[in-house]
Amino acid sequence: MNCLFSFDPSKTLLNIRLAMSYVPRTLENHITYRPYNGFLFVLRGAYTYSSMGESFTARAGELIYLPAGSVPYSYSIAYEDNEPAQTLQIEFALTDAEDNSPLSFSDRPILVSPIDKSSVKYAMKSVIAAHSSNKPSARFLAASELFRIFALCSEGGHCETDKNAERTASIAIRYLEEHYTKPLSTA
Repeated sequence: MNCLFSFDPSKTLLNIRLAMSYVPRTLENHITYRPYNGFLFVLRGAYTYSSMGESFTARAGELIYLPAGSVPYSYSIAYEDNEPAQTLQIEFALTDAEDNSPLSFSDRPILVSPIDKSSVKYAMKSVIAAHSSNKPSARFLAASELFRIFALCSEGGHCETDKNAERTASIAIRYLEEHYTKPLSTA
């Protein structure tokens, strides 16, 4: 798996595979392989992830990045205030167009800490709404909102388990700057 450090927008393919809002039925699981990258935005509940000897817990308003690949991890979901957990989730393939190798932010799940959590939540909801449409314009909107999530994540400047998150997400900002007319700031 290639890291997004080698991200080249002219040689990258993005494919949104799934976008949904749901109440999870499975509250504990062990994952040995994920076919796609994913973002999980917690609306309610506490989501605890463990991988490679490290753990973190995400609560309402926090974003989790789930990498494609075969690094095993486990998760458990707990209710809070007697309310069932609820999440927004986007699954996507980000690949190198030349050799079809996957690109990823990390080799294990990480807790991403964007500064503007309400904008991330709005962008996640926008991707979900646009992805369910058959209109080509909606598919473009879904892709641009996903890149917006990458950019918003880089503004947070850190992840609990991945100290290079700002550097990796800034590559997505360069992609946006090259493909859209309004420059973005990482400051």
